[in-house]
Amino acid sequence: ITDRVVVDQRLEMRIRQGQALADLGKRALSATTIEHLFDDATATVAEILGVEMSGVLRDDPDDGIMRLVAGCGWSVR
Repeated sequence: ITDRVVVDQRLEMRIRQGQALADLGKRALSATTIEHLFDDATATVAEILGVEMSGVLRDDPDDGIMRLVAGCGWSVR
């Protein structure tokens, strides 16, 4: 792969990431709950990164355990 192709691929990825972030910002303004926004965010991140799973973890201050509060690709408990 030539340097030009690598640069073009990286630029295309940055453009897709910027568009996804802008779309997520718009959805944040109309989300009914933070949970709904987290669900949208995890799905968007998984799609942009091309991965099967994405999640939002919250640190529980009482016991210091990280808990999955939203996710895509597995069940949230």
